Amino acid sequence: MAEADFDIVIHAGKLVTAEKIQQADLGIRGEQIAAIGQNLTGKRMIEASGMLVLPGGVDPHVHLDTPVGATRSSDDWFTGTHAAACGGTTTLIDFVEPSSGESLAQALAARRKLAEEKTVLDFGLHMTIRNDAPETLGGNSRNLSARLHLLQSLSHL
Repeated sequence: MAEADFDIVIHAGKLVTAEKIQQADLGIRGEQIAAIGQNLTGKRMIEASGMLVLPGGVDPHVHLDTPVGATRSSDDWFTGTHAAACGGTTTLIDFVEPSSGESLAQALAARRKLAEEKTVLDFGLHMTIRNDAPETLGGNSRNLSARLHLLQSLSHL
């Protein structure tokens, strides 16, 4: 391989993957793992001899900057994602809670904007659907109601 093939190389760590644990280098380009191998070279080298190199965690249930009764949850998108990153979490999934009369699309756009302004991690969002009124669903209540019924029918599996 040529000089500095990767932006970052985590060198000689005990790499834990879904398939096995192995002594290896981890080559990163941009923000993605690009290679697992031996004697990789990078612009930045991180020595990991004697250390475990673990995949980042996913937290599928968080409440960041969320209304809770008369107050808001204690962490906003910056403090919450920063704390999660310090603990090894690289991705989280938060809620979208549409206000009364707000369409799902409007609520999603607003929540996404709020997150993108402050997050330091990758994130996903999932929707709380309080009713299937056409104004909430953006005029598509029949289609979504059928999907919700199907999901409820399959939830016992």
